[in-house]
Amino acid sequence: MNASRHDSASKLVLAPLGRQRVETGVFFLLYYLYVWLVLDTRLIHHAIGIFTPYYALAFTTGWAMFRECVSRPGGLVEYLARFLSTFYGVGWLGAAIVTCLAWCTSAVVDALQQITGQTRGMVLRYGPPVLLLAMHGKYDQPLTTILSLLVALALFLIYQRLAPRNAVTRVVLLLVLSGAAYIVAGPKGLWFPILASVYEWPINGHAGRAVVALVSALLVPGLLGVLLFRLPGREVYTGLLLSAEGLAEGDWLYALVLHLYFPVVLTGAVLRPLAVTCWRSCRAKLAVIAANPSRGERLVRFLRRGESRWSVKLAGICLAAGAIAWSTLHADTRFALLLDFYCQRERWHDALRTADSRPQNVAYDRNQRNVLMALYHAGRLGDTVFSYPQAAGRDPYLVPQAERDVHAYLQESRFNLELGLVNRAEKCAYEALAGTGDLPAVLEHLAMIHIVKDQPEAAKVFLNALGKKPLHRRVATDLLQRLEFDPRLESDPRVRRLRRCRLSEDRVSAALVGNCEESLRALLDQNPDNRMAFEFLMVHYLRTVRPGQVVEALSQLERFGYSEIPRHFQEAVFVHASQTNTPFPLNEYRFDRETQARAAAFFNILGRSSDREEAKQRAFEAGLSDSYFFYCWFGVSGWNSHGE
Repeated sequence: MNASRHDSASKLVLAPLGRQRVETGVFFLLYYLYVWLVLDTRLIHHAIGIFTPYYALAFTTGWAMFRECVSRPGGLVEYLARFLSTFYGVGWLGAAIVTCLAWCTSAVVDALQQITGQTRGMVLRYGPPVLLLAMHGKYDQPLTTILSLLVALALFLIYQRLAPRNAVTRVVLLLVLSGAAYIVAGPKGLWFPILASVYEWPINGHAGRAVVALVSALLVPGLLGVLLFRLPGREVYTGLLLSAEGLAEGDWLYALVLHLYFPVVLTGAVLRPLAVTCWRSCRAKLAVIAANPSRGERLVRFLRRGESRWSVKLAGICLAAGAIAWSTLHADTRFALLLDFYCQRERWHDALRTADSRPQNVAYDRNQRNVLMALYHAGRLGDTVFSYPQAAGRDPYLVPQAERDVHAYLQESRFNLELGLVNRAEKCAYEALAGTGDLPAVLEHLAMIHIVKDQPEAAKVFLNALGKKPLHRRVATDLLQRLEFDPRLESDPRVRRLRRCRLSEDRVSAALVGNCEESLRALLDQNPDNRMAFEFLMVHYLRTVRPGQVVEALSQLERFGYSEIPRHFQEAVFVHASQTNTPFPLNEYRFDRETQARAAAFFNILGRSSDREEAKQRAFEAGLSDSYFFYCWFGVSGWNSHGE
């Protein structure tokens, strides 16, 4: 009989524990999958240099960086954040890091509730993980902020467990841990004495100890910062509430809410009577409002923590967390980063698949440049370029100075290198290097430029620097070994192709910097087989509405092995005939029947429309907004074809 009762009691104890483990496992498994497959930490890593300054997150192996970091308060956390940020570049591993940090914040909430004698709730413990999703959803890099806060929380839990009853010893331990928090986590470590003061006064009722904790938050940084680290007085407390490097200033509110979340949970025991009173009042109102008293009672029982179905609550929490994460995700930023990510890695078909999913956003210059490169490498530049929004009368590769960032310089450099403007590519790459420091993509690109220019020793300098970057050591080592056996890398087909396209140094002039047409013509004069220069020159003529130049160049298509005339080139012939009032040359070129039908339909619409806006709307309704006809007459392309 006693044994049976003992077994029943054991089951009652184990059941909530088992449910808690299943609940935690399910929530954080879904959390991991969302971060990995939807948020995609690779894009957070790629955003470094675009939205996040690289110098604050740069990591290099060796003692030099470690010594430099530990020479200032918060350097240990900064070093760890720099190290972990590199692994954001591996999607599944970055998702594991974010999920692990989120689980730590949830575990701290559980510990704080246990300290204050509160009943563990399924909702409260998942607040910090959802806040982390919101911070990451803006594609900032909040690692330093999160790690600093976790250090302060961990030291508080140590203090709560180990603090002796003796008042003097307790104060000594408080001061020692406050100093450790400041040294390890910097100014954000001062949240430890803030938590300690909350614990000592509202929870334990010792106002004197709380005052000592707050005083330590003021004195310890001053003493350590000024005397030990030789910091100016104004820098000692900088960063306590403001966002850390890697987190946009406009998003500091998320960080502030996250930091305040834990003191609020800690004071839950004090606020609990007020919360119970409010709950009873709400429950009474629900019972009165409900038309059917039995339904009202069921609603009340469902809302109460202990009586509602566990599985339904878990599903509701997961759905609510997912809805919050999705609503705070910057979809446009994600789209632009993903497109740029694929293009930088020369995954052209993935880039076009991404562009096709949200083509209305490719009107931005950065996205436009990426789409043009992807279309060329996919062999679709002359056929589908006007299926995407194009900015009329503007060369997307002439980036205004105000819009230039590290990746814009790198993007322009890669474009120039592929064309054959190697010196121009080198200049842009060094601009990127000066703007951000040793970003791995910039180092690898500069090494390739110097290899193309037959400067292997200069290339080795950048490859040696690249070898000190985690996740890039293998690439650097492989290239260094190849250079030892073949200094000119003649066995590499890409290097041979770039050298053939390279414009000779004595032909580089000021005209090639700002005049796209002259640059492309010079490249073709030196190497008539430069297909990339030819196609981009043709697109330049199309974009500047000079179809006559396109018609003159059609005779060169055979040289480049075209089996048929690209669609937009065919359309340019019809436009030229219309502009010169000559008959359509249907017998002179091999036109597709579809192109002929679209040309007839478009010009028929122009003839039947009373004004420009009516013609534009009719052409769109006829499915002609992706044509060169539409671009020439209305100055836009892809107009309203995808919900713009």
